[in-house]
Amino acid sequence: MPLGKLAPHVAQLAGFGLTILTTPAFDFSTGTIPPVPFESSAQLVKALDEGAAKVRAALQTTPDSAW
Repeated sequence: MPLGKLAPHVAQLAGFGLTILTTPAFDFSTGTIPPVPFESSAQLVKALDEGAAKVRAALQTTPDSAW
């Protein structure tokens, strides 16, 4: 995979945890997650940081029974 496609994909992976924590089921064949565009390195770092922050917040509010 070219780096121009891999970098946005990796930046988006941190936020994908939010989908895993908040969606009862996810079918990759029917669901769509819009890709993060590659605008700049700073934008990708921001997407990674924001996604990770959302997942951390969701983890703190996920009850033990959900696991």
